[in-house]
Amino acid sequence: MTEEVSGMNNQQWLIFSDLDGSLLDHDNYCHKAADELLLELERDQVPVVLTTSKTGAEVISIREELNNCYPFIVENGAAIFIPHDYFLEKPIDCLEIDDYWVYSFSQSRSHWLVE
Repeated sequence: MTEEVSGMNNQQWLIFSDLDGSLLDHDNYCHKAADELLLELERDQVPVVLTTSKTGAEVISIREELNNCYPFIVENGAAIFIPHDYFLEKPIDCLEIDDYWVYSFSQSRSHWLVE
């Protein structure tokens, strides 16, 4: 029983958070209300994985504002962006796009465009 209880203290937490109306104010897209908590989580080394309907380009900009260095999920789960330095090597089946390894779970944009 003692080993079980002491092992619980070694758990690694991971938070997934939506942006619009969650980390970002729904009316003005400000993140000020979440800043103190995000700093506390960073001090405690708790990754905050952003997940949103926004595009990769939109999230990259927001991540810079939030000083967030973790992988993120875009377009309602269509892709996961992983910063190149997050893991020691590129995960299998990832594409390299700019500074990210990207798992894509959808066809490319050109597939969906009607000519």
